[in-house]
Amino acid sequence: MNRKLKAELINLFGRSTVERAIELYNDIKKCIDNDIIIRVSKEIAEISSQRKKIEYFQTLDIDTKQALILTILFP
Repeated sequence: MNRKLKAELINLFGRSTVERAIELYNDIKKCIDNDIIIRVSKEIAEISSQRKKIEYFQTLDIDTKQALILTILFP
């Protein structure tokens, strides 16, 4: 935060109020950052899981692939 702005806010509201507001802002920012990190991590895990499934599928022989596809399409 800009020092001049912080000084003006302290003059208006008092040091403890401004410091508490800054702490709350930082806590909220951390929560938002953590939420974003969690969502991105889940998406990365999902992509990794899908990639592993694709890699496994590619290792199967043609008959097994066809049987698997038919099983998925016609349960």
